[in-house]
Amino acid sequence: MLWWESVKDFLGGTCGAVLGSTVGQPADTVRIRMATNSHINPLYTSSWHCVRHTLQHEGSSGLMKGLLPVLAGQVPITAVAFQVQHFAMRAAQDWVEHQEYDGLPGEPHHNNNEDRQSFLNGVAGCIAGACTSPMCSISELVKIQMQTDTSIGSEAKPNAWQMVRRIVRERGWGTSGLCRGAGLTLCREVPGCGVYFFSYDWCQQRFKDVQELWREHDDGDFEREKFRHKIVTRDSVLLETISCLVSGGCAGAISWAITMPIDVLKTTVQAQVGSSKESISSLQSAKLGYHREGVAFFYRGLKPTLVRAFVVNAGVFYGYKLATERLKYFDKYFNPSDDGVDEYWR
Repeated sequence: MLWWESVKDFLGGTCGAVLGSTVGQPADTVRIRMATNSHINPLYTSSWHCVRHTLQHEGSSGLMKGLLPVLAGQVPITAVAFQVQHFAMRAAQDWVEHQEYDGLPGEPHHNNNEDRQSFLNGVAGCIAGACTSPMCSISELVKIQMQTDTSIGSEAKPNAWQMVRRIVRERGWGTSGLCRGAGLTLCREVPGCGVYFFSYDWCQQRFKDVQELWREHDDGDFEREKFRHKIVTRDSVLLETISCLVSGGCAGAISWAITMPIDVLKTTVQAQVGSSKESISSLQSAKLGYHREGVAFFYRGLKPTLVRAFVVNAGVFYGYKLATERLKYFDKYFNPSDDGVDEYWR
């Protein structure tokens, strides 16, 4: 049943988002603070200095600032992203299969099928990114406001709901307030999610190719062949786990490396919401940043961003994989159709 597959995608995305967001929150706090670090009078000289300064003045809880809005925002965002992407992928495959009923002889090459599947994953990811960008924008705006709040007194630290109320009260609901940076978020999410899901599927396919090559290799050593067969067997939990973690981590890192300039600009623009200074447009921010720092402005905090992206998205896909595998137990109760579309996730 299609609805049960959607439920599994939603619950799997939920579990993946909780795991990934929690383990990656410290690196995300460092990323945000480095991206909004003043060029004229910088508070942090490097990412490592930012970590030491935060631990010294705010304790370990300082690195976990903004986790609640991340979970409140990122969990439904990731869950919906996986659900929409999977639905769009299923629809795209059905359309492609329908177009192939043209009576042409022969079967398409295996590699062409793999490349086409990766491409369709990317297209479906773009659709998912467009659907989730509004939620992403508001969630990240609140998170950025909380993460850039360096006040030490406990009474001065608003929670997520209080921060939303403060933004609306001071700046309103529009593009200068709660919806500030929505356009930049859309520009980041559409290509970012496309590259994200394309890269994951491509990496999974490469792992399968390496597995096949290793299985076919024979050097005459019985013990070595026995060990190799144990490692590369399709039922190997170890290989599947490594493949999922590395593919998910690489997908996140590649996606963020490509969309980093847009994200830095978006972060800079959204950080202005809580500032007493007059807000400037995204184009003005880009010109001003480039004039002061050159191209390096658009890659502020690149190292913690890539570290966070690898850790978070390895956790996201691993959490998704574990959850969906456990939910397979209930398949017999709902009798879903087995069309093989889901195999690339497993």
